[in-house]
Amino acid sequence: MEKEVIHFIIMMAMSGWTKGAGVLPDGPLNVAVGETVMFHPTLTAPETAILTVRWKFGATVITNSNGNFTAPEYEGRITLFRSTGSLELRNVTPGDSGQYSVLIVQVDGAIAAGETKLDVHERISGASITSQTNLAIEGNSFNLSCDAAGSVFSREWRKDGVELIPEDRLSLHENNRVLSFNSLSRKDAGVYLCSVINPVSQDEVEYTMVVYYGPEKVQIQGPSDIHLQTTLTLTCCAESVPALYSWMLNSTKIHNSAVYTKDKTEPSDSGNYTCEVMNNVTGRTSSAAHGLSVTERISGASITSQTNLAIEGNSFNLSCDAAGSVFSREWRKDGVELIPEDRLSLHENNRVLSFNSLSRKDAGVYLCSVINPVSQDEVEYTMVVYYGPEKVQIQAGC
Repeated sequence: MEKEVIHFIIMMAMSGWTKGAGVLPDGPLNVAVGETVMFHPTLTAPETAILTVRWKFGATVITNSNGNFTAPEYEGRITLFRSTGSLELRNVTPGDSGQYSVLIVQVDGAIAAGETKLDVHERISGASITSQTNLAIEGNSFNLSCDAAGSVFSREWRKDGVELIPEDRLSLHENNRVLSFNSLSRKDAGVYLCSVINPVSQDEVEYTMVVYYGPEKVQIQGPSDIHLQTTLTLTCCAESVPALYSWMLNSTKIHNSAVYTKDKTEPSDSGNYTCEVMNNVTGRTSSAAHGLSVTERISGASITSQTNLAIEGNSFNLSCDAAGSVFSREWRKDGVELIPEDRLSLHENNRVLSFNSLSRKDAGVYLCSVINPVSQDEVEYTMVVYYGPEKVQIQAGC
């Protein structure tokens, strides 16, 4: 594989004996394992020929042009450029990290010496985020750990693209390796990114966190009254991740999903509906109740009497009936609401209007309104009260 050659050049005019700053860069020089590094001295009189060059690693002589010496462990890995004093070191390993020094003697007697530090790092790879458990439950503590192969210098965390800042519920440990939540909130759900960094490489990894919570605030949406033979839709809503829904009608289980639908309602669909929401992660359940009346449209309202002979002084009944689901009845006479009194009473949920002793004043137009939550019908009855004869007189010309 082709190796990257890194040239480090720092220019500074020097004269005479030169040591330290300016001859070699201060360092550290950072390179990756397997790369090639070029140590390039900077001389004050580069046009002057070099007489000898010696390079050392720590106290060990790597190479010396005087006698063409190369240490055995560096055979095949270094190249000395005598004309410039530069040293090329190939296929570096972590063991090559350390202090390097050079001593250069030029033909005019000028001597230059310098030193620098080399740091060799393994490239970062295989970044991963793990947790002890995938069950991130609201209110519980939770940790995310960011690991990678290679020489890890630092880690940075982001959530949904925004840098994470430690706060009361959130903290970082072990050189930012561990992200800790002391009490999870549903707002902590999102995409977390960990960047693992060293001077020669970087890797990053994402972790999508789902925070489990609920159920809370269970509600049933839908009508309380509905026509017979129409479509019923009831929707159960809850704040819960995840959520399992079940429906009961009058304590009998009827359905398993958030939405309950019945294409054509029947009278038996009336009753008390309960939606129970279960979270199989948090282990919690919650429910809501909803009353429903299925009513048939009212039609065919009628007023009848046992006899059409409404005779003054007699008792008399009028009955108001209708097809459909009858919830209530209202009676009026000549447009005025009827109020029960000594001679007048209502029975059987206002179905029967009773006169215990008819009066000729009771004659008139009676209206019965039959009502349920979805419909209404009404009917009129004209009552004639028969009375007399009374006060018979004989008058001339009568």
